[in-house]
Formats: sequence, C-alpha cells, structure tokens
Amino acid sequence: MRKKLVLISWIAAFAVATPASAYIFPPVHIGDADPASEGFTIGDRLPVESRPANGMRSFTFAGVQRYKVDLEQVPETWTMSLRGSVNHAEGHGLGVAISVPGGAARPTKKAVTLRWPDTAHVTDLETTIPLDATMVHTYQIAYDGKQVSLYIDGVRAIETMALHDNGSIGADALSGYWIGSFASIGASQSSWSLWKLDEGVHVVERPKPPVATPGTQPLEIGSRLELFVDDWLIDRMSGGVNLKLHTPEQRDTVLRFDKPWEGRWSGYVSVIKDDDRYRMYYRAGLQERPRIDDPESICTAESTDGIHWTKPELDLYEFEGTKQTNIVWRGVGSHCGFGVFKDTNPNCKPEERYKALSGNGYNKPVWAFGSPDGYRWHLLQEDPVITERRGARIAAAYDSHFCNRWDPVTQRYVTYHRIWYRPFGPKVRSVATRSSADFINWSPLKRLDFGPTQPEHIYTSGISPYPRASHILLGFPRRFWPHRKRYRDEKELLFGVSDTCFMSSRDGLRFDRRFMESFLRPGRERLSWLSRSNTVAQGIILTAPDEISLFVSHGWANPSQHVRRYVIRTDGFVSAHAKYAMGELLTKPLIFTGNRLVVNFATSAAGSMRVEIQDEHGQPMTGFGLADCPEFYGDEISQAVEWENGSDVSALSGKPVRLRFVMKDADLYSIQFAE
Repeated sequence: MRKKLVLISWIAAFAVATPASAYIFPPVHIGDADPASEGFTIGDRLPVESRPANGMRSFTFAGVQRYKVDLEQVPETWTMSLRGSVNHAEGHGLGVAISVPGGAARPTKKAVTLRWPDTAHVTDLETTIPLDATMVHTYQIAYDGKQVSLYIDGVRAIETMALHDNGSIGADALSGYWIGSFASIGASQSSWSLWKLDEGVHVVERPKPPVATPGTQPLEIGSRLELFVDDWLIDRMSGGVNLKLHTPEQRDTVLRFDKPWEGRWSGYVSVIKDDDRYRMYYRAGLQERPRIDDPESICTAESTDGIHWTKPELDLYEFEGTKQTNIVWRGVGSHCGFGVFKDTNPNCKPEERYKALSGNGYNKPVWAFGSPDGYRWHLLQEDPVITERRGARIAAAYDSHFCNRWDPVTQRYVTYHRIWYRPFGPKVRSVATRSSADFINWSPLKRLDFGPTQPEHIYTSGISPYPRASHILLGFPRRFWPHRKRYRDEKELLFGVSDTCFMSSRDGLRFDRRFMESFLRPGRERLSWLSRSNTVAQGIILTAPDEISLFVSHGWANPSQHVRRYVIRTDGFVSAHAKYAMGELLTKPLIFTGNRLVVNFATSAAGSMRVEIQDEHGQPMTGFGLADCPEFYGDEISQAVEWENGSDVSALSGKPVRLRFVMKDADLYSIQFAE
C-alpha cells in the first residue's frame, strides 16, 4: 500500500560551475517567527508546534509546506545539500523530488525517493548504510544531467540512480503533488528535528565529471609532496577505492608532570623542532586546582631524538627557594600554555625569533610574547594584543591552547583559538582563526568552515603544517562530549569525555572533516576517559624516516597525568585504499617538475599496483601506458615507479598529465615528482 508524502521545507542549495549561476534555496522557517520577516516566500503557511528534542528543535507540520522556485534558472548539473535528523517509523521515508519544466500543460516530473524501514537503515539499489536516528546526517544528491548519486555523511550510498519521467525510484509514487515548477524535500513522517545552517544555506561543490571538461586549468604541483588527505588531486575513484583514515599506534610515556611546580593541572603542550633538537612547552599548574591567584607558569623540556625527553635546570624562575627549575615564564598568559613556534619570517627581529600567544583564561585578553633563545621570554608590548570578545553568533573564549605560525604564502602570522558558536539552539565549542602582519595587530576572528558536518564541541585544534608538505595543514581537534561521564565513581571535578579527530586544510580556513570517526579513541585505560584527556599537542615531528610522532596528554586533572608518544607511518594519516577486487584512482590534470614519480604505498602479498600516465584528455602517453608498467607490490615509504623503458618521466615535465592508479588490496599514501 502506498503512503502519501508530507512535503516539508528544508535547507537546500544548488551548486554549479560558477557562483554567478548558482541557485540557492531561501533559509528554512524556524519556530514561530513570521516567514515574511525571514525574507522568503512560502507556498502554504502552516501552523508549527515547536518543542525541545535531542538538543535541537522539533516541529510538527499539519499539512504541506513548499518553497516555490524557478527551475528554469537551474542548470543541468547541480548538487542539493540537506542536513537534519529524522525520527524513523515503519513505512516512512525521505523523498527528494525535482520537477523540471517540460511543457505548457504540466512539468516533467523527475524524482528520487529513498526509504527507511523501522530498522532505521537506508535500503537502496547498491548498499545498506546504518543511520542513527538520534543524530544529524548530511544528505547530498548530485545530478550530472544523466544520473543521480546519493551521498550520506560523505559516503556514496547509491552509485547511480537514473531520473525517470513521471515516476520515482523507491516505493513511493510522487504523482499529484506538483504545482508549477518547483523542487521539494518530502517525508512521509510529520515529526522532524532540523538544523539551521549558518546564513541559512549550505552550498556544496558539484562532483567533477570523470573526464576533465575542456579548458580545465591543470593543478600546478611542481615537485611538492602531495598527500591523499582530501580529494584535491582526485578526479575519480572506482571499483571500491576510497579514502581511508588510519590511526596512530601508542608508544612510550615521554613526560610526567611530576615536579613540585607542575602537577595534575598541567597541559596545553607545544612541540617544535629547533635545529638539532626538539623542544616542548607546556603549562604547569599546582597540585590542587588553580585559583585566580595561583602562580601558573610555562615550562620546557628538551630532546635530541624526539623520544627521550629531559627537563633542563635553567636558573630563571624560583619555586619555593630553588631556581633549579625548568620554568621559562611566570606572569600574564601562563594559563593557556604558550603556543610556541620558531619564527621563519625573514624580517623577524633576533630578540623575537621564538614567538607565542597566550591568555589568562576564559574571556580574558590575549598577550604576545617573544624570545631570542626559547628560554628568556618577554611581552612584545605591555597591553594585550587581542581583546575582541564577540562576533556574529560567536563569542571568543581564549581559555585553551593557541596554535600559531608564520605563513610564508600570505606573509602573515596566523593563530587558531577556541570560541563559542551558536548554529541555533544550544551553543557549541568551535575554533576560529585570525591573521596579523606584525603579531600585534590582529584581524577580526573568522570561524573555521568544517563543511557539511554536524556541529560538535571542538576544544583544542592541534593545527600544524605537515613538515613534509607545509602547504597542507593537519589538525587533531579534541572532540568533547560535555554531558558524558564514563565512570560514575570517579571523583573528578568536571564531567565530559574526549577523543581526537582528524582534519586537513589547504587554505587555513576551510577544513575537510570528511572523517567524522575518531582518529584517537580513549582506549581501555581508565585515565583516558577523564574529562579533557586525549589532547594532541601542537606539532608534528618526524622521528624516523618511516615514522611520524604525535604527543598526547592523558589523565587530565589526575596526579598521574602524563604525555605519551604515538606514531604513525610517514604520510600515513589517510590513504587511497583499494580492496581485494581491483580498483582505480584517476587524478585531475596536473603539471609537475622532476624526472621520476615516487610513491608511498603498501600492498598485501596478494596485492599490486600499476600506474599509467595520460594526457589531460585521458589518453595514455606513449611508453607510459598501463601495459608498459609492470605491477609492483611491497611496502615502501619512497619508491620510484618504473615502466618498460625505466623511471625517467622528464620528457613529460611541464606538460598537463593525469595519473591513473590501478590497485588491488593496496594503499597509496602520497606521491611526489622528484629529481
């Protein structure tokens, strides 16, 4: 028996090749405000009953609510992006329908209908994706003029769905619901929880076609190392190839906060490489929870290999009668741990070669610091350099770690710090950025763009340039769940549990958070389930040719709090992963310099990899076709690809080319054209 669809409005957007031709739905109507005051038109005004539900707002619609749009303005290719959660019930589903003008009498109906049975799973033509009915999900429906692809939380749920005239894919028929030319989002369920996005809409870039369109500008990669942490290089993946997040392995404890001036409230760690040694900076608190007048301080530790650390006795600051301490600063700004970096600005003053930003705590001003040697610190000016407290739906916090750096591309200093952000309803912790030409005068804050992901509490960000590819920023945000407590008998002052996620960026503002799963779970150790534990330090360190080290604080607010080292394969945060069945990855057109292609890869004993170099139109280059490349296998951080005539690709240097990887049970971590 067919069930009617009750159509409701949702936030949706059409994204096209150029912003000038983009069509954007108006914002969704939330609550009891007059729709006219929201600046959009509704086809049918309906009564709305609102009530709290799962930390969001819940709405009951007693009829049909539609947005009328002129689809004659919409091009043949588009992407619709939706975000929300649905209370699933048997026989109910989400329907997405597109009505395209087809004649004077009536439009041509083109529709896609998706179904959720009472098991709260999506069932479709290709796969089944589990959905948590209590969570917010992102749905993206992309149309390339011939077929539709559905993505849920960034995962392709249906490979291809052809749009049919006067019908639908799925169990529900949509006939009888179309008046004029419009597009609607429908559901055969009357109770929904919805998110209102920033500025009311979210535009998603449409998927690139398998073959580059004529005139596409090739990517200039030169001889840079390129990671597969995002799809910047990728045109197409097929045969089950997908981007896979890898997790680090636990190693040894490298530092304990066991000095009398340190204690269980220590934290906010920064790690830097300084010529032939490594340095660590952190906040030191007292054994009991610091009061406003407690003498918090900044301490340092050192290492020659990044593995074994010692605390120098510096004779700079006294504690209870002794100057044999590793304290490098005591005073304003001690609370937030000094986000230390070594300034590579060629115009940097020698007495400010090392820099830091830090504050005194929640909603308090921020000061700038400098040092000639990393030990003796001074204020760059007596007054704070950042005092701004609010922006649009944003409130600065300044009570956790600052991640700072010099950006040689923009020729500006950049910082990242914590904020409060209110998408709607309850506010969440998030991250903002600022920039400065002189480290004194800072731009207004800008909230980081995490793309079409659900709002989560993000405490610290751990953002740093990747040492082998400094044009790529990697972040390890500490995701915080403030209302959870794993062990009810724990005599801890603050609730909440934390883990670490992974994100990346190429511009420092838009961060790719396609991997919503945890990068570093709390694990089985009880201390890791304490509030505000599992914080990754700012700083990514190469401790061996095949090993990257990260430093993580565990057991916050516990007397045994410590810093532990974790390792991950060089370039190994994310890979293009192929299953046992053969799969392929095709890059976008690119221009390189160098004479050989070096790959960081791993296969199983049964796995393999081959590489074809194509011209920008997808035709194999003579001597570099797939048949010319013997399959190779193994596990190497750096291996040159060889064809029948050798590995020399210098004849193609400076020309637009594509790379085609054919893989079986294999991982591709990075590529680089090198001499």
